[in-house]
Amino acid sequence: TSFLRRAQQFELGPLAPYAVEEAFRLTVEEGGRLINEEALGEAVEAIDGFPFMLQLLGYRAWRMHPDDAFLSVDDVRAGAQRAQRELEDRIFDVTYAELSRADRAFLAAMAQDGKVTSRADLMDRLGKPSGHISTYKKRLVQSGVIGETLDGDFYFALPGFKEYVERRQG
Repeated sequence: TSFLRRAQQFELGPLAPYAVEEAFRLTVEEGGRLINEEALGEAVEAIDGFPFMLQLLGYRAWRMHPDDAFLSVDDVRAGAQRAQRELEDRIFDVTYAELSRADRAFLAAMAQDGKVTSRADLMDRLGKPSGHISTYKKRLVQSGVIGETLDGDFYFALPGFKEYVERRQG
């Protein structure tokens, strides 16, 4: 763990759906297998632009029936379930454990919205001034948990983390 914390990190950012589709299809085909459009669509949706999930889902789906000529919809769905559990165990649990109580409150307030949350909504929900929002926004952006739009709204940067936070908040 200490090696990983010291290792050079590269910010990949989210992948566009067309890039996920092309990367997934080419990887399957280069591995000597085929995938139909339905299975490919399921994979793209489950990956949701997250580079690590692309690797994880690809690996898990491939291992479902490694000797079959086709990567099926069932393989992708089962692989996605396993990959999501592994993502939560390996990334989300660790990330959440490192958050302060105020970080978690900030995220819980964000989770009440759809895709984006405004600064004004956070100030109202948390009962805190703009400076407080700025402090925690900065921490959470730097840690890669949330992002900020050009309009100053906030969104969950880790696909699936909003739902994870909702489950944790109970």
